[in-house]
Amino acid sequence: MNDAMHPSMAALARLDLRNLDACRDILSDDFVWHYFNESLPVVDGDYRGVDRLKTSNVAKGA
Repeated sequence: MNDAMHPSMAALARLDLRNLDACRDILSDDFVWHYFNESLPVVDGDYRGVDRLKTSNVAKGA
C-alpha cells in the first residue's frame, strides 16, 4: 500500500489563509479563488492572485 500523499493534496495541506505570503510558492501568480458561501454573500466572488485574496474578507475570516 502506498501511503504517499497526492501532490495536490500535499499543496492543499500547506495552504494557510492566515499567511498567504508563505503560500506563494504553491500558488501561481494568476490563480483564481472562486468563493461562494450563501451565509456570507458580501464576500462571494472571484479573487485573482495572492494580493487580491489577501485584501479580501475571505482571508480575514469574514
